[in-house]
Amino acid sequence: MEASIIKQIKEKQALLIDVRTNGEWEAAHADAAMHFDLARIINGELPPVPKDIPVYLYCRSGQRSDIAVNILRKNGFNAINLGGLADWEAMGGQIKDGQQDAS
Repeated sequence: MEASIIKQIKEKQALLIDVRTNGEWEAAHADAAMHFDLARIINGELPPVPKDIPVYLYCRSGQRSDIAVNILRKNGFNAINLGGLADWEAMGGQIKDGQQDAS
């Protein structure tokens, strides 16, 4: 399952969203992720992504991503809680730290 998630994301058949704060994102994040802070989702803003493919979400521990998953599912997204950034790394996903990422 874990390898298939990474494969789906690499092949653009699924998306990965980091719902942590800007500071957390800048410190380190999954290389394949887009950043969309949970606060934006709670405030009613939805990520500009398709609703017809899986959207995996993560945070630090999985709690914030669980909140985001529930909101996105209510809005028609195929959202799945991946857990925390460490879970992404444990399944073989690559991490970028802030010093590697100039974007």
